Amino acid sequence: TTWIKPSFVWMGYRSGWSFKDANQARVLAIDMSLEGFEWVLSQAKGKGSDVVIQWDPERRLGGSKGKESFTSKMGGVRSLQIGMRSAASARYASDFCVKITDVTALCHEIHALLEQGKVSEAEKLLPEEKVFLGLSEGTGRRIRLSQY
Repeated sequence: TTWIKPSFVWMGYRSGWSFKDANQARVLAIDMSLEGFEWVLSQAKGKGSDVVIQWDPERRLGGSKGKESFTSKMGGVRSLQIGMRSAASARYASDFCVKITDVTALCHEIHALLEQGKVSEAEKLLPEEKVFLGLSEGTGRRIRLSQY
């Protein structure tokens, strides 16, 4: 399964800032087309489909070492996670990826600051993230966005 995790901190948490295991040793930032994003979300049709949608508690910097990867849950904020299998994953990779940037070095730099307890310095290195409100109403309803 290929996972899209739109939150940088969530990806850092999940991959242990790229130190969790050999299968997560690289962290890539992937820009994809809006058409592709809508298509992927439109394929989430429930159990057994090639696309799985889940909402997990958003993470913020500052937390314990180990499993928490120096992050903690943000109350009241959920982060979209998109899992793709089979044809959906192949189409995502071949048709919808516009740009791929290796951000592993940035993850290492943030991790090093977090290990030293320098949370505010690590926060300054985080990429800017904005709430995306550009989905069609039908897609927003399908994935249960709160504003629909």
